[in-house]
Amino acid sequence: MSLSTTNKFKILILGGYGVFGQRLTSELMKPFQQHFLSKHPDTTANQQPSHVNNGPITNFDIIIGGRNLQHAQEFARSLNTKSKNREDFNAFASGISVDIQNEQNFKQTLQELQPNLVIHTCGPFQGQDYHVAEECIENGIHYLDLADSRLFVSQFSKHLNEKALKHNVVAISGVSTVPGLSSAVIKYCSRENNEFGFKEIHNVECNKINVIGWQGLKKIQLKGTSSTRHVSYCDVPDIDLFPEYFPQLKEYKFRAGLELGIFQFGLLGMSYLTRMGMVKNWANYAPYLKRISEWFYNMGTDSGGMQMILKGIDHQHNLKIVQYDLIALKGDGPQIPSTPAVILARKIAQNQLQIGAQPCVGQFTLDELMEALKEFNISHSFSIVK
Repeated sequence: MSLSTTNKFKILILGGYGVFGQRLTSELMKPFQQHFLSKHPDTTANQQPSHVNNGPITNFDIIIGGRNLQHAQEFARSLNTKSKNREDFNAFASGISVDIQNEQNFKQTLQELQPNLVIHTCGPFQGQDYHVAEECIENGIHYLDLADSRLFVSQFSKHLNEKALKHNVVAISGVSTVPGLSSAVIKYCSRENNEFGFKEIHNVECNKINVIGWQGLKKIQLKGTSSTRHVSYCDVPDIDLFPEYFPQLKEYKFRAGLELGIFQFGLLGMSYLTRMGMVKNWANYAPYLKRISEWFYNMGTDSGGMQMILKGIDHQHNLKIVQYDLIALKGDGPQIPSTPAVILARKIAQNQLQIGAQPCVGQFTLDELMEALKEFNISHSFSIVK
């Protein structure tokens, strides 16, 4: 079902009052301009439409789902209060209790609410199965998730594409920084009419700040900042997906890091304990580690970012190295992984995405992301290193 002025598009956000859920929910409450795509008769499904017609300003109906009904309803009320203060708002949010771990409860919730789209933000996705996505697909409901688990995202299409095609729904996994943003940067640098474009990209090194890291320690400095930070190798979906989507890519390295050195080097030590077989599952120690992390709550800054180094051959067949930096200030970092779901939700509502189950590779452009982030303290830049 697509958007219309008489039948609003209903979105259920699982974990809608969480760190990422709150941010994407707040953005989805805002009105947006519908765009109706008009294709030339000879235009194929993979080509750009001939032109775009602007439609009416519209809103979604938002359902905030989580295990704590009080938290869901309180956040919904706060959103509705804000919406009343703007003339162009016609959105409405409600809160419900839903437990995705209880499959029968989740199935019943979907059948009662009958949303058009479900956005799954309840991580971590490491160790999760596909029952949430599968239940949505079988009920004819579009599905997005913010997963960054290598196995979960890379195997998503293999497990669910046939079923999604059968039920005529869009299901996309990894609608976040990786592989969503990282693939958008590579796509941007693959354009010919681009100062920072390549003929062939052979090597990509991606460094993301303020998330968990392991070994392969390296010090980096984000452009426009004075501080340096340590990053370590991280297991991400890109490692499995990019060889298929970008066959010219010969090497891809991803590192991630926390701002405070005590955390980063602590994680490094924990990884060695795992390698030596002394600790098999750190999840058992999560409550204690969380308590320790809270001792340092007032340390560090509210800034973060991401850096990518791309190496390859330019259109004059010369070696080229391009650096991409994305900087988030004043605590706006979580907006980056939250925003791709906002972009794709609007595209799904306007029938602009291909039916089927697939990873979030090339599903939105870098320009679309930065346009959606323009109200936040987030900036990006490209620079030619060589």
